Order: sequence, then C-alpha cells, then structure tokens
Amino acid sequence: MDADTTANDDDNNTTTQLSYTYVLGSADDYETFASDIRQAGLDDTCAVQSADVENHESSLVPLDSLAKFALTLLIVVLAVGAVVLNLFNIRERKYEVGVLTAIGVKKVKVAAQFAIELLIVTMCGIALGVAGGAVASVPVSNQLRLLAGDPGRQPGGAVRSRRRHGRRSRQQL
Repeated sequence: MDADTTANDDDNNTTTQLSYTYVLGSADDYETFASDIRQAGLDDTCAVQSADVENHESSLVPLDSLAKFALTLLIVVLAVGAVVLNLFNIRERKYEVGVLTAIGVKKVKVAAQFAIELLIVTMCGIALGVAGGAVASVPVSNQLRLLAGDPGRQPGGAVRSRRRHGRRSRQQL
C-alpha cells in the first residue's frame, strides 16, 4: 500500500487530496474490494477507481461488437452453405431417390434420410471445429499476451479521496 498526500492552501480554502494504492490479484478482487469499501462507509467525496480495470473494460467494447458481427456473419454463411450443399446433394443423388421411390419408399422418408445424413455431417463438423478451436485458442491467446508486452500483469486498484477541509479567510488565521 502506497499513500500520497497533496495539500493546497489558497486564500479562501484548503484542499487535501489523499491517494492510496492497493495492488489486487484480479478484477474480481477489485470488485470485492470496492464493494467492501462502500459498505464500510466511504462517503461521496471519495472514489474507488482503477485505471487498469477501466482500460481493460474499455478495450473489450470493440471486441464485443466484433464478436456480434462475426456471429451474425457465421450464421448467414452456415445457412447459405447448408442450403447449397443440400441442393447439390439432392441433385447428385437423383438416381438414388428414383430407385427408392420405385421400390415403395415414401418421399417423406427419403427427405428424412437426407435431413438425417446432413445433420450427422454437420454435427461431426461442429465437433471437429470446437475441438480445433479449443486446441488452438490457448497458444493464440498466449502469443497475443506476449505481443501486448505484459505477460503476467494483473489489474490493480486505487482509492482516491478528494476532500475539502473548510474555507478559511486570512482574517480568521
């Protein structure tokens, strides 16, 4: 814990600013610390703030927007791809559909067979994609952290107090 005190004595007032710095292990510790300080009776003239946590939260805003855009784009591409693949699949298997209907299989069952086959291929692709993403995410995130130049830094917090200790004129002194 570090403490700094700044005093300013003007003609009409005296201002004292106290600044305490606490190093906390994580953002959750910071949130717990801030709520504990407020519950302990921190008045409105004091503020609990952390430049690290605030910078971290503000840096996540563009990433959230990008994630929403990427999810929308992914859904559109998957839907278009599924329709196109299904159309080509049915076209190529036109002979098979004819043979199945000729031996008495109803069109609903043929359609259900194509849907189930497409679902199985889709689920296998999703499982492989999730597994590949899980394996690749750890080295990629480690590399990004190293590129940021801050491999082990944890967000900390600071308590800042700005209080005015009354106004005094030179006649009172």
